[in-house]
Amino acid sequence: MTKFRPLRFVRPAGSLAVIAFAIATLAAPARTGQLADGTTFFESALDLESAVSFEDRTSVPGGRITFTVAVPEDAREPLSQLEFEQINGFDRGWRFDLDSTRAERRALSSDSDATDAGKDVDTDVEVTIVAEDARNLDRLAVQFVEPIAPGERVTLRLRLHYTPRASGVYQWRVRAAPTGDRAQAQTLGVARFHFTNRP
Repeated sequence: MTKFRPLRFVRPAGSLAVIAFAIATLAAPARTGQLADGTTFFESALDLESAVSFEDRTSVPGGRITFTVAVPEDAREPLSQLEFEQINGFDRGWRFDLDSTRAERRALSSDSDATDAGKDVDTDVEVTIVAEDARNLDRLAVQFVEPIAPGERVTLRLRLHYTPRASGVYQWRVRAAPTGDRAQAQTLGVARFHFTNRP
């Protein structure tokens, strides 16, 4: 199992941007998921398999949220980072405990007919957090020090200091970026969480 090094918090330039991506040119894509100008992209859609909150009440300390993303073999490019942006919800800016962020990778084949010893065992992934404000976040990016290869899935585990204070539906847009200095991100979908103020 890979040991976690301390998370590194990075304050990006600009007041809002987490990370900037180059726009793909009109050049014909290569078979390797890379354009002639060096722009990298996924050749097939990644799958946001699940987004789960383990607590549905408001103002609860230590709430946990997980996101699981599968990188298919034909994506060709490895997954370098996941980006999250809150697009809906009364309580803007969640209070994440970023020191508790964890991620595990697993082979996609482990769901069915994997026979190799260890393929069905989750392996820890070291991560780096890119955040504007570690205390009050409505967007953040999680970078994988060792990118998630095609044919693998990753489960990201986030912990909150407290769940949102106001009840209602909260939506987060999830995007994925491949490796490379000129990476073209792909939108995976919108995660929806519902919190209530019941006792």
